[in-house]
Amino acid sequence: MKKLFSFALTLCLMMPATFLAATPVPPPPTRCPRIHEAIHALEVAMKEMESARWDFCGDKVEAMRSTREALEHLRKAEQCKDCQRGDRDRDDHDRH
Repeated sequence: MKKLFSFALTLCLMMPATFLAATPVPPPPTRCPRIHEAIHALEVAMKEMESARWDFCGDKVEAMRSTREALEHLRKAEQCKDCQRGDRDRDDHDRH
């Protein structure tokens, strides 16, 4: 998972600023904002991989599979009842 996030971060940093500026970030849910941000970053990275003409040194297929899997898990985590509660105890929740 650590490799996947490093790969996604590298892709995002390689993207032109205009592409990122044109992609609005939906408002975060009341809790788990970092999970919400990670989902957005991975969605942007997936679009970049899908439209890329190169295969990322042979890792494109595996990176896309891993990204889809990570998105699935993060979306489930975001729907968790702990992330759906209000802002009460936010600091304690975010430390876990």
